[in-house]
Amino acid sequence: MIDDKRIEAAQAAVNKCRERDNEIVKPNDKMPWKREVVRQLKPGDKGYLPPVTDFVTLEFHNGFVVVPAEYFNKLSKAKKKKLMKF
Repeated sequence: MIDDKRIEAAQAAVNKCRERDNEIVKPNDKMPWKREVVRQLKPGDKGYLPPVTDFVTLEFHNGFVVVPAEYFNKLSKAKKKKLMKF
């Protein structure tokens, strides 16, 4: 069995990545490894990714995968079957 805290942490990581994808950044000329956030995309803006609330958790013998339900539902039947087979 998988610990619920680990699943919640994985779901939070997905939402954190979506939050980071909503940032508009520009390169820093003096320090190229750093980035400057110009602004955040807001709901209604083109390309805005809302936080995910529904997840599909697939458990395997050596771990688990957390996928947003909207992406999982868009997969073809063959890909879903292949994921569920493991």
